[in-house]
Amino acid sequence: MAVLLRDGMRCQLCGTPLTLNDPNLPTHGHAGHIVSHLDGGRVEASNLRAECADCSHRGGARLASIAVARRAAVKRQQALEGISWG
Repeated sequence: MAVLLRDGMRCQLCGTPLTLNDPNLPTHGHAGHIVSHLDGGRVEASNLRAECADCSHRGGARLASIAVARRAAVKRQQALEGISWG
């Protein structure tokens, strides 16, 4: 609940206002992981965000892990560009 309140009761992925009265609604609030457990994400406030049920079920943590992988690929590319091959 603290994460949902911190994030203004809005889904941090799509901006939908969150509800708490019916868990079957697509707008029901969840605390989702930014970096998933599988990718080493911890259960702490800094790694949680408010998500609607729709975004959470679509794989909010998977989307975040894809973003982490993309950032790592960019860093690898930047490191390679800094290497002189000639």
